[in-house]
Amino acid sequence: MWFVVQLATAWGAECPEEAPDPAALDRAVALADEAVEALDPTALAAATAALDALLVCRGQPVSVGQAAQVHRIHGITSFVTGDEAGADVWFAASRALEPTGALGHAIGGPLQSAWNRAVTDSPPERVELARPKRGALVVDGQLVPSRPAHLPYVFQHVDGGEVLVTSLHPVGAAGPVYPGSPKPEPEPGTPTRRGKPLSIAFVAVGAASVGSLAGAAWTRSRYNDASLTNDEVAGLLPANRALGIGGYALAGTAVGLGTVALAVEW
Repeated sequence: MWFVVQLATAWGAECPEEAPDPAALDRAVALADEAVEALDPTALAAATAALDALLVCRGQPVSVGQAAQVHRIHGITSFVTGDEAGADVWFAASRALEPTGALGHAIGGPLQSAWNRAVTDSPPERVELARPKRGALVVDGQLVPSRPAHLPYVFQHVDGGEVLVTSLHPVGAAGPVYPGSPKPEPEPGTPTRRGKPLSIAFVAVGAASVGSLAGAAWTRSRYNDASLTNDEVAGLLPANRALGIGGYALAGTAVGLGTVALAVEW
């Protein structure tokens, strides 16, 4: 489950025209718990995916208790799939919100031990979020302008009672996107267009070179204009030479920039 689940039209996410009713999220948690009681990992994975889909399409604010339940279910799912480190941070996020909360299952053993050790005496470290251009930020059901630094969290951007964005952020995932948020950093290993500025310069210098050479050609064509006097023709020579030399110099610069841009890009 190490991905960002976010309601975003640009990413192709689709939600029903009418937001799910407020109780749908709680029912999805209950279905996931039933899968745990049945010791059915396939049903648990499906229930967790359905829970995520309902979460991001939710039209109402998520409560602290609901955020804690989302983290708890993800922790159990991570544990069942063998990701004990992932389970630890999900459980820690849940217990940071509800320190006295119960695992909800009498399975015992390593799963219960992981839940028990997730509680801490100190509050989690937090990171400030950029102020939105409008509305307010809600993190794990709390109206706060910050997020946990090392724990997963549920993010919402609300404005006048309307939920504009809901997203679930595991540890290490990109930050929330909303009006006023900083541009997300590219994922590690994502190629960047370092040669783009050089390519732009190549086009600009190339255009200037063409213009300069065109000017040189025009002044040269004026030599044969019978209406010009000898002094006027002589006056064209410096301009012709300057435009010609400048045009060839710019052309050479453009070729150099283009070569460097290709080298940097590839």
